[in-house]
Amino acid sequence: MNIALSDLYGKKFALLIWYMTEDQETRAATVSGIAFMHKGQLSLHRGNILPPLSIPLQMVWRARCVPEDLKDILHKADYCIQGTITELGLVRRKEDFFC
Repeated sequence: MNIALSDLYGKKFALLIWYMTEDQETRAATVSGIAFMHKGQLSLHRGNILPPLSIPLQMVWRARCVPEDLKDILHKADYCIQGTITELGLVRRKEDFFC
């Protein structure tokens, strides 16, 4: 199902972010907020936590409706996107450190 940016605006949104620990264990964290446009990019307004968290366009197209049975786990979100911390630009890739 294709979702337009206008479908996401003002909706409760959750990001399921996957990452690896230093011990090479796979972990996940959930970040939630209200979707809105900020500087031309879909972003999450997370209350008092600033700045807004921008969602790269290549991830926006992965948005899916959250089934009713998962809403409690995903903070009552209407939509969810799964991705990695690297895709969100929250950490740099190892190869970025080498010339």
